[in-house]
Amino acid sequence: MEGELEAILGLQPTIPYIRARTARPKTRYTVKADIDNGKLRETTVRVVSKITSRLRAREKVIVYCKTIAECKAMAEQLECGQFYAGYVDKDESLQHWLDNGGCIVSSTALGTRVNYDNIVWVIYMGIPYGLIDFV
Repeated sequence: MEGELEAILGLQPTIPYIRARTARPKTRYTVKADIDNGKLRETTVRVVSKITSRLRAREKVIVYCKTIAECKAMAEQLECGQFYAGYVDKDESLQHWLDNGGCIVSSTALGTRVNYDNIVWVIYMGIPYGLIDFV
């Protein structure tokens, strides 16, 4: 997996890694690099919709986007909560997601390395800003 991520981010394979364990037993990690040009949002919506239709009670999905505009558009298309700096209802949106599960779309305002119960998918729409964001 690290090799795939290095290739996508254009990193040199000689970079040393200093990190703690990032794999969570019930969290799935994958990289999908074969998305057709101009089809990123459409593909992300299709993949997330399929995932959310199979969630068990209180399981959670986070979809990270790089911009507020992407967050708004994705949350509208997925009909789910959103969380980003400046969003008036972000606390209510977060609490609803924590209490009920399902999907939330966020910028990095929600933070990386969140440690909430029952997160089973973390999805980045596009390439994360760096390796820290990916884990």
